[in-house]
Amino acid sequence: METLSKKIDWWRVLFSEKDRQCVSDAMQNECISMGSVTQQFESALSNQLKIPYVVATTSGSMALLMTFIALGLGPEDEIIIPNRTWIAAAHAAMMLKAKIILVDVLPDVPVMDVAQLEKKITAKTKIILPTPLNGHAIPIDKIKAIAKKYDHCFVVEDAAQAVFSCENGIYMGTTSDIACFSCSVAKLIPTGQGGFIATHNAELYQKCVHIRTHGVSNLLDCQYTEFGFNCRITDLQTSLGLSQLRKCPEKIAALIEIYKLYESGLRHCKKIKLIPSNIENGEVPLYIEVLCKDREKLMSFLESKNIQCKSFYPNLNRAAYLNLNTNDVFPHSDVFEKEGLTLPCGPDQPLENIEITIENIKLYEQQYS
Repeated sequence: METLSKKIDWWRVLFSEKDRQCVSDAMQNECISMGSVTQQFESALSNQLKIPYVVATTSGSMALLMTFIALGLGPEDEIIIPNRTWIAAAHAAMMLKAKIILVDVLPDVPVMDVAQLEKKITAKTKIILPTPLNGHAIPIDKIKAIAKKYDHCFVVEDAAQAVFSCENGIYMGTTSDIACFSCSVAKLIPTGQGGFIATHNAELYQKCVHIRTHGVSNLLDCQYTEFGFNCRITDLQTSLGLSQLRKCPEKIAALIEIYKLYESGLRHCKKIKLIPSNIENGEVPLYIEVLCKDREKLMSFLESKNIQCKSFYPNLNRAAYLNLNTNDVFPHSDVFEKEGLTLPCGPDQPLENIEITIENIKLYEQQYS
């Protein structure tokens, strides 16, 4: 098979004339900083997720930091995090000088192994942070039941990759104490950079609203009463978010179609294993993730064909500066770290690119079997 003249990127999302018009309209209406458009965005998210309180902010990382501040996480506290997640949660906890406790993941999908959770809880545990990576369901009811035994534990979902992913008809991130979502470019609702917090708790909501603007509730009549910072997203970003939000049903349908193509095309491959998504139960496969024992070799082969892939990021326990002081081992995390790979995907990835990728993976297997 000949090398492609045009590169296939690992992620593909397009911004339409309607998207550009929404941003242009915000500018035309002088909605530049955070204001009425952001309120519309928050309201739309609240309605669609069926959760009463939403706070938009500058990133999923900032959403985590704001949430941790609102919950009072500090130097005397511990936070339990799965070893397989983006490092934002660990960095936010580190900024607040909390102690990070890691838990291994399940062998088949990279989400927290709840069987290991309770033995990690101590009198200092303040937050349990399950992460539905790539929209994979987590046993949230079991986690909440464990947390309920300890009156000092909050359950915070890092649902950055799980917007509109469901389990049994319930959106992920909508039944915990509070959840954090991302709106970066490689997410379902891209605003360039952005994120939001969702909760049923009115008190936590108000705390996050105040934290977002230096603890000030009225910028026309400022009173300094509590800590906060500038965590404000702009109306320009959220105007794009509103436009993208309207497209979510068709984008989810496209992601599922891409997943099914890979599922069918890779079914008989011996060197590569698709990490399964339960699309029948409502999981949204944001990314196409696989395991391959000779990952670097496969990546190099696909790169030679102008096909870009993305290796999984490292385990959190590899970050020595987190000062974890643990001798724990994480055998399941180690497999995902070493073998995990994201194949070309994204809601606007042409199906032709998926077929080309599958054909080249089969060619790789023929050459190196």
